[in-house]
Amino acid sequence: MEIFTLHENNKGLVSDFVPKEITDKIGEEGYYTIGLFDESMNMEPAGFLQFYAGFLEEGKSTLALDIDWLFVKEEYRYEKGGAMLIDSVVQIAGKSGAGRVTVNLPEDVDEVVPEQENDSADREPFSDMVELKRCFLAQGFVFDGKTGTLKTWL
Repeated sequence: MEIFTLHENNKGLVSDFVPKEITDKIGEEGYYTIGLFDESMNMEPAGFLQFYAGFLEEGKSTLALDIDWLFVKEEYRYEKGGAMLIDSVVQIAGKSGAGRVTVNLPEDVDEVVPEQENDSADREPFSDMVELKRCFLAQGFVFDGKTGTLKTWL
């Protein structure tokens, strides 16, 4: 799997699995988008992450990255693609001096994530929203309600 930055001119690569209101933000000021591609399948798009970079408070110099959208196609899940995308944002945050990375999960995500003994692709999957939260938890995010925050480099 490889990660590449997506721009206005190549957003069509992910338009079959990313909503138009999300792909329309590609190229807008403050929005940054990365795609996960399967090099063994002729660079087929496998996942997508979009985040917004802005300052924590007006007039302050502390940068924050807010993840707006993360999606990995079902056939590519459990191959660490989501983790790779999140890790890329964390690396960007560290290099840019950002003080925080956050994600706001949709309202339909359960507060409690059930335990799972078997964490392989062979297990019975949870709902997409629970799997999304599990991915962020596995990458070190701490949740307060629907908002997850990662501050490991501070």
